[in-house]
Amino acid sequence: MTFDEWWRLEGHLLYSEAEVGHITWESVMNLAYVAGCEINLTLKTSEEWQKLCKAEVLDPDGWDRDPQNYQFSWYEELITRGEFERRLGSSTIQCSVADLGNIWKK
Repeated sequence: MTFDEWWRLEGHLLYSEAEVGHITWESVMNLAYVAGCEINLTLKTSEEWQKLCKAEVLDPDGWDRDPQNYQFSWYEELITRGEFERRLGSSTIQCSVADLGNIWKK
C-alpha cells in the first residue's frame, strides 16, 4: 500500500504542506514510516503524469480551467502523483474498463 492509498483510507487527503498548515512533511514521513507505507513525493507537471497514465482527460474539471490559469495548472505546476489522481477523480476521463483498477502504465 502506498502512502497516498493509506492516507485516503484514513479519511485524509494531503494536498501540500501549505494547505494542511500545522502538519509538516517530517510528520507526514513519520506517519508513513509507522504505517509501513512508501511515500513518493516525485513532482511532475500534469502533462507529464498524463503520459504515464492509461486514462485520457477529456474534461479537466479537477484542474483550474480559467483560461489564464489552465496553462499553469496543466503544463507548469509541479504536483505529486496523488494530487494528479485526486484531480483525475474530479474530471471526465476515458479509459478501458479493464484499466479502471490500475490506470498507470508499467
